[in-house]
Formats: sequence, structure tokens, C-alpha cells
Amino acid sequence: MIQEATKERKKYSELTERQKELSRARGRRYYARNKDCINKKHRETPVSPARRKAKALWEKTKKGRLYRAIARVKRRSLQKKLTELDKFCLAEAYRLCKLREKHTNMKWEIDHIIPVSKGGTNKYNNIQVVPAVWNRRKYNTNTDRFFGATKGEN
Repeated sequence: MIQEATKERKKYSELTERQKELSRARGRRYYARNKDCINKKHRETPVSPARRKAKALWEKTKKGRLYRAIARVKRRSLQKKLTELDKFCLAEAYRLCKLREKHTNMKWEIDHIIPVSKGGTNKYNNIQVVPAVWNRRKYNTNTDRFFGATKGEN
């Protein structure tokens, strides 16, 4: 009885994987045929005049200018302080993401062990490659390492 259920589950899983693969292939073909139209649509996404006006007003305020300046400084400081080793490790992490996506058919992301929003950096000892699902669930609250965090989970 249990073996039959397992076989049925495996068969269903294989079927859904095949369906996902076919769907992805259809999407790629559609994009290849309609690339220009899709890109044009994304470039020309309409923004309402009211939204444009509200954004312009907010950017003119002291708070808007301060927010943009802080964000700019934070972005620059993350990139400025990287050593050659850090840059190499970051590039390797991106390559590892792509490789794992290719072999596992899952989305993988680079995660900061200590989130950037809480003072983390792009240094080699603060990044790890994790499944996107885990990274999104983690948000910026959990600072465990991925492989250490999964030992206790079932």
C-alpha cells in the first residue's frame, strides 16, 4: 500500500515537472517571437500624471533628498571597500548560483548572512548561496548560515 502511494506520488511529481518544463519552453518561444514588443511595453510603462507629480514633490522635499543621498552613499560604500578577494568571491558566488540553478531547476540567490540593512557588507565571509525560497523566507531577521540552519529542520 505504501509503495503504491509512493509510486503514485513519484509519477505525479514527474508529470508536474514535465508540465513545468513544457510551460517554460512555451514562454521562451513566446518571448523569442515577441521580444521587441515586450521590451517596448516595459520601457513605456505608463505612469499616471498624479503619480509623476507626487514623486517629483517628494523628491524636492528635504526627506526625499536625504533618503536618496543615504541610499547612494550606502550603495557606493558597499562596492568601494571590496578587496580583490571579495570581488573574486562575489563573482564565484554568482557563477555558483547559475550552476546550481542549471542542475537543480531551482532558483538560487546570494544571501548576506548579516543583512545589509543591519550593517552587513559584501565581504567574502558575509555572503552565501542559498535557495531563493529560503532567502525570501529569511528576509532580514535570521542571520544563520544556510547549511548550519538546516541541520535541525526536518
